Amino acid sequence: MILDESNILEYAAIMIFLPQWLSTMFIDNIMLSKVYSMPFSMKNIMLLSRWKNTWIILGISIAFICAYLILYFILNILMPRKFGSSPIGFSNIFCLSSWKQLFSFRRENLSDAVSDRFIDVIEIDKTYRSSPPVHALNNVTFSINQGDVVSLIGPNGSGKSTLLNAITRSISSDRGSLQIYGHQCSTGFSALQQHLGICYQENILFEGLSVYRHLEFFGTIRGLDSCHLKEDIEQIVSHFGLDGLENMSASTLSGGQKRKLCVAIAFIGHPYLVLLDEPTSGMDANIRQEIWKSISSYNVTSIVSTHSIEEAGILSNRMFVMRNGSLIFDGTPNDLRSQFHCGYRLTPIFSQESDKQYKTELVSWIQSKIDGVYLSPIHEDDIMLPVCDEITELLVEIESNKERFHINSFNIIVEQLENVLYRMYADDENL
Repeated sequence: MILDESNILEYAAIMIFLPQWLSTMFIDNIMLSKVYSMPFSMKNIMLLSRWKNTWIILGISIAFICAYLILYFILNILMPRKFGSSPIGFSNIFCLSSWKQLFSFRRENLSDAVSDRFIDVIEIDKTYRSSPPVHALNNVTFSINQGDVVSLIGPNGSGKSTLLNAITRSISSDRGSLQIYGHQCSTGFSALQQHLGICYQENILFEGLSVYRHLEFFGTIRGLDSCHLKEDIEQIVSHFGLDGLENMSASTLSGGQKRKLCVAIAFIGHPYLVLLDEPTSGMDANIRQEIWKSISSYNVTSIVSTHSIEEAGILSNRMFVMRNGSLIFDGTPNDLRSQFHCGYRLTPIFSQESDKQYKTELVSWIQSKIDGVYLSPIHEDDIMLPVCDEITELLVEIESNKERFHINSFNIIVEQLENVLYRMYADDENL
């Protein structure tokens, strides 16, 4: 269709809502002013059929800019991200509390408790859409009481890191809900973000900043005022063994000192929950002991991911054991020993080789006194005893009945928890 003076205004009214036409019309007005020797002005009257009101062009251009900025903001808080999770997400687009939290600049108080439990995580699920799909978390449910120090144990690929990342919202879970002190959190795990302290497996430090400036920086982010910040830094420095290092830059610290600083940063600002991913990985025995002591004595609810059963036993009063994305054990170290028959290993040494015939009689006699006694399926000379209060009394009775069972002497050792974990993983693979 050929444009003429009779229809050009109709098409211009439509095309003016296309951004590229706005600039074309503006330049066209300048050229018309030049061709017809008219002074260019925003107030020029449409003396020519092709002349467009410059004020309208400018106004629509500003409207387009505002519309695109609003669209960018909305998509930025809704669209999935390669790293981390979106602030709102499409699943919470109609959730008013999510939008309120996004624009709230105050730290929410979690002290209004209606339950003794601090956190209830209910059926959290995560599947990575790959080929084939990887089910990283399989309906994981657990609760944590205030002040608990929980060790998260499992082999590589068991889902430990995925669980921690879901709690911190470094990744978004496919399903799952969260309760804090009995209150259902409609915003999910984002409700925990402003109350979390995190220590990653890698040391994340600013090489040019001193120890004091690191703690000051992260304390300020957590919302501490200058008065309480200084007091908190002094307490953290003393508790985590950083005395005398306050003015040293991170680049001059040793590996152990850097690790102490990273752990200390996680505790600055009085967080409600601290997550520590392999906090003593690669450290020597002395540094490990110091960090373990500092964490366990700080009285802050903590989840510690670790491969070391020794670390778990020292640090925690509860243990979570994961395998293939599922939580296969939740309890104390003693519960783990009891449930998976990890107690004491009794090895009787008979007077003569032929006296081993009395082993069966000895086992039956012990079984009459204590439940859960059995012969080791791996070491035929060992008798497995459960964790119980009667062990001391039993050993006294065995000592007094050595002649009866032709025992020359006996050894008793505590079975290592590593053996229990090995059996748990092996049993799980055989299912």
